Amino acid sequence: MNEKIERVFGEEDTLWSKVYRFDTIPDVCQWVKNIVKMVTQHIFKKRSEKNSSIIDSLINILEGNYHRQITINEIAKKVYLSPSYICTLFKESMGESIIDYLTKLRLKHAQRLLADKSLNIYEVAEKTGFNSTSYFSVVFKNAYGISPKN
Repeated sequence: MNEKIERVFGEEDTLWSKVYRFDTIPDVCQWVKNIVKMVTQHIFKKRSEKNSSIIDSLINILEGNYHRQITINEIAKKVYLSPSYICTLFKESMGESIIDYLTKLRLKHAQRLLADKSLNIYEVAEKTGFNSTSYFSVVFKNAYGISPKN
């Protein structure tokens, strides 16, 4: 991760002075275990921060494009990562797939649009990125237990 040793442990001379204070090998072993734990936590924190910004970017992309047909490949290109990596990362971070998240996002917007009685169901389906009215109706009914016509 190209992290400077001082950033993780503090000053290098302080680090070595600690090593020379130990009297026994078990003390040094315990100290090394603690150091490994500290490094692991630092790496995890750095990765989490990095992943958090990637997830934020993915969510922004989804929210800005829910109304059109967007593919995982297009999304991946926008964040300069592979499709499989963003799918895995999203699932680990959000607890659901990108597609499931996008579908829920579309349905949330569809609910809002359906409140406008001047819009037809096919218009709501189009405005929320569903490629067909029948598919939209099936997905809506599965999610909410009622037809979008109600």
